[in-house]
Amino acid sequence: MVCIGAGPAGLTAGYLLSKEGVRVTVLEQDPVYVGGISKTPTYKGFSFDIGGHRTGSTDMGDIAHMIPVIHPYVASALGKTHGADFRINEPEHAYLTPAKLLAMTAIDLLWDDAAPARQVISEFKPAFTKDEYLAFERGLFKKEHYRSEA
Repeated sequence: MVCIGAGPAGLTAGYLLSKEGVRVTVLEQDPVYVGGISKTPTYKGFSFDIGGHRTGSTDMGDIAHMIPVIHPYVASALGKTHGADFRINEPEHAYLTPAKLLAMTAIDLLWDDAAPARQVISEFKPAFTKDEYLAFERGLFKKEHYRSEA
């Protein structure tokens, strides 16, 4: 099986197929970077965060692979994510709106003696156990070399 592109979709497809025993080759046209939109290349000494935190891969997104979570996100900042120029430009939306969303969600989940919350918990199917998740994350930072077969 060949996956074209080493962005989030290609890497995920390759990983999931390989877990099922399929032999996978991921091809990437960029000779320096993998990750597609999820990378931080540098140019003339400046780093450019071009999308990794806007694809759903946040700390809370990672936890959501193991347990049900609520993570209201409201766009209210400017600058490079985790960079020196990162700043909140709309304080009400950054602080109050997520708190209101969480409060309203808690009310909804606790309604009817917490029946909606019980349903979420009973129907949740984790993508990873804790150990599987840690093994996956640690595997992202290893280097492997492959030889093509002619």
